[in-house]
Amino acid sequence: MTPAGFTETSTIQAAVADRLSKPDVGWTEVHPDALQREDISALIEPDVTEALLKLNPAIAVDPNRVDQVLPTLRAAVLSVVEDGLMAANERLMSWLRGREAVQ
Repeated sequence: MTPAGFTETSTIQAAVADRLSKPDVGWTEVHPDALQREDISALIEPDVTEALLKLNPAIAVDPNRVDQVLPTLRAAVLSVVEDGLMAANERLMSWLRGREAVQ
């Protein structure tokens, strides 16, 4: 049981959000209702699509390739239910580091 007033939101989340919203960091806090995603989705797919097009020349040449990558990224996020948080994070980090590919 946590002491009154001490929660993850009031301690960790608030501090991280405060730090990231400083002008020298360059992040902007966005209200959850303004995000282009469903409440149950961890991915903001328009942003993921934009990043895939910007960072991957093979996808930029044929934007339809995003449709081949997104299901795999969704599955990596959803794997947390079966595989646990650490395994899901490792899987996503592998994608982010360019160690994975869709043929």
